Amino acid sequence: LTTSTGYAGNSNPVTITAKDAYGNLATSYSGVVHLSSSDSATLISPDAALQNGVGTFAVTPMVVGPQTLSAASVNDVTINGSATLNVTPGQGSRIVATALRATTAGQVQSTTLTVYDSLGNVSTVFTGYVAVTSSDARVGTQYVYFSAADAGVKTISVALYTSGSQSVTFTGYSNPSMTTTQVGIQ
Repeated sequence: LTTSTGYAGNSNPVTITAKDAYGNLATSYSGVVHLSSSDSATLISPDAALQNGVGTFAVTPMVVGPQTLSAASVNDVTINGSATLNVTPGQGSRIVATALRATTAGQVQSTTLTVYDSLGNVSTVFTGYVAVTSSDARVGTQYVYFSAADAGVKTISVALYTSGSQSVTFTGYSNPSMTTTQVGIQ
C-alpha cells in the first residue's frame, strides 16, 4: 500500500502494488484485492483486480487520526499488506464566529472565527482569505488571511460606526458557500 495522509470526509487515492518475494513489482499479478480500514466508518472502493500488479483505490476516511489500511488478495489471504493513513481534518466547509455584542458606535470588539470541515472537525489545514462585510455603510470590506499557523482559528477586530441595528457577514473568499452572518448588532 502506498499512502501517507488523507483528509477526513474527502476521497483519497490509495495505490496497491503487488511485489514478489524479492520486493520487485509483480507485473504478472492480476488478482482481486480487498481493502479494509481500522476505522469502520471509512468508505472504500469495492474489491478490484490489479492490472500489471498495480491498482488505485478510493478511500474516504471519516475519523481524524492514524488509521490502518489493509489489503489482501481475495483468493489467497496470505498475500497481504498494510499501511498507516494519517487522517487530517478536511478543507473548510463552514465558518463560525463568536457573537459580537451590542456596543457603542466606533467601539472595537473581537470575534473569533473558526473554520470547520464537512464532518465538524476544526479545519486545521484551512488557509485563505475570509471577507468581512457589514450592513454599516461606513465599514468597508476587510479581508482576513488564515495562514497554516492559524490552524483554522483566528481572532479579529471589528468596529461598527453607524448607530442602529447592523449585521456582519464572514465569507470564505475561495468558497463563498462558507458564510455566516450575525444580525441585530446594536
